[in-house]
Amino acid sequence: WTVRVFLQPILPKSDRLLGVDRNVLAMDIALGIHEQRKCTIIFLGREDRMVTSMTDNVRIDKWLWAARFFKTRSLATAAVDHGKVRQNGERVKPAHAIKTGDLLAIDNGATVWEVDVIALAEVRGSAVMAQTLYAETAKSLAKRTLEAEQRRLSPEPSQALKGRPTKRDRRLIDKSTA
Repeated sequence: WTVRVFLQPILPKSDRLLGVDRNVLAMDIALGIHEQRKCTIIFLGREDRMVTSMTDNVRIDKWLWAARFFKTRSLATAAVDHGKVRQNGERVKPAHAIKTGDLLAIDNGATVWEVDVIALAEVRGSAVMAQTLYAETAKSLAKRTLEAEQRRLSPEPSQALKGRPTKRDRRLIDKSTA
């Protein structure tokens, strides 16, 4: 994927994200059918089409889902409702709009992220596209790396157990806990 800033036609509000054939768009602009305005980001994929964000802000739950922090929008909405996501240090509601430059603290259950919003998207795309929407802070990256190293080095307590404990194992467990 490549990212480019580009002049985009102004479309009705309902068409916030749109797949457009480049040749048709160029002909429409040349004929003067569409007005133009500068758009923030364009993702050019393998096919001959573009996906653009036509808005200046996006709902936080949609962005979290599009950036692949959560598998579903419902999970993203629940996380925001329960205070697992903070925008610029403050708790927000799922319908709250985010803008580029915002700092988000995200706890998705498995890991805790701190990211800067670089681009906006309302539609879930590939993982490569999702990674271009944010930049993880150095502090967050160091913390996640340290936690991963600690998990790798500390053995799982249940690894020593193989299946269901025998009667003898149960007696030893009871004796050690009593």
